[in-house]
Amino acid sequence: SIVYEADGSVYELTETYYANGELRAKFESTTGADGRSRTDVMDYDGNGVIDKKVETVVQANGAETITETSYNVSGLKLSTFVTSIKSMRLGMYLGPFL
Repeated sequence: SIVYEADGSVYELTETYYANGELRAKFESTTGADGRSRTDVMDYDGNGVIDKKVETVVQANGAETITETSYNVSGLKLSTFVTSIKSMRLGMYLGPFL
């Protein structure tokens, strides 16, 4: 399901279920109103505890920071990885090629 929040952000929820109706997995995503931030939360085994969280932020200059955090079965933080991607600002020429 998708919910458009009053502040302009977008919330998405995806759930999968076993044949008996029990929750198998849950994935949540929130995108900021400006589209430059996104948080994804994953519960891979449907136990109600977050297994992984990924936060992505794009700066005004195009640089991107991705923070991935993993949790154990009790919800305690196991590890955090931060990836920074520098903006390349590549140009392109679209014109007559003579």
